[in-house]
Amino acid sequence: PILLVSLRLALAALVLAAVLQAGDGIGDARRLLRERPGAVLILAVTVSAAPFGLITSGQDYIPAGTTAVLISSVPLWAAVLGIWMDRSHRVGARQAVGLALGFCGVALVVGAETVQTAQELLGAGLVLLGAAAVAIGNFYSQSRFAAEPPMTRATLTAALAAIVLAPGAAATGSVQLGLTPVVGLIGLAVGSTALLLVLTFWLIDAVGPRRAALSAYLAPAFALLLSAIVLGEPITVAAVGGLVLIVAGVVLAARTAPARPEPVAPSAAVSPRT
Repeated sequence: PILLVSLRLALAALVLAAVLQAGDGIGDARRLLRERPGAVLILAVTVSAAPFGLITSGQDYIPAGTTAVLISSVPLWAAVLGIWMDRSHRVGARQAVGLALGFCGVALVVGAETVQTAQELLGAGLVLLGAAAVAIGNFYSQSRFAAEPPMTRATLTAALAAIVLAPGAAATGSVQLGLTPVVGLIGLAVGSTALLLVLTFWLIDAVGPRRAALSAYLAPAFALLLSAIVLGEPITVAAVGGLVLIVAGVVLAARTAPARPEPVAPSAAVSPRT
């Protein structure tokens, strides 16, 4: 799986670089990489290398539908991280209940009949770590790269993530040059990687990292249905129930807690004139 991730990221980087070159934006990418190489590398790892690598590796051990449900925990991680990374975010009673519900949903998916063996537990853990990395990358992108165009960020993160994963890809993967795998890889690189990265950065800039994470809810219901139709995977009660709890939890946790009223200083007593 690491070879697949590295190849799709490399192809995505080539496509995005070609678009940048056509629009005279390649100079911005070079400048950003030259001026802030460390920060760009951290962004590439949190947004691309870690999520793609961890989630794809975890999916080797658990069904595709379960993977999609666990990925929907991204907004939950964003709500938790917002407490620490966004000082303006306060947790009230409603938000605390939402976080508890969301984690109960994750526990239901991981702890019920969906995940039973040690390998399945490992796979679920890898997917959850990948979801957490997405949330971290969202906050890091907004705090450190809000002034940079989404296309520039997407190109650099895809390219550097492919390089970061290259040693693991070379050590663990093998290449099949059949027509079907190549066409599928190109589709993944263009649609599910290049376009996804650009839209993700654009959404983070437009609505912020916590609300951008809500886009993770677009996948699970479709993935559960398609995995049942195409792959013959069962739709378990635990997966559906866990998804409902996660969604309900984030709906509560994502709402802004009411601001505490400012304390009113007691007015000074006015002594009567004599």
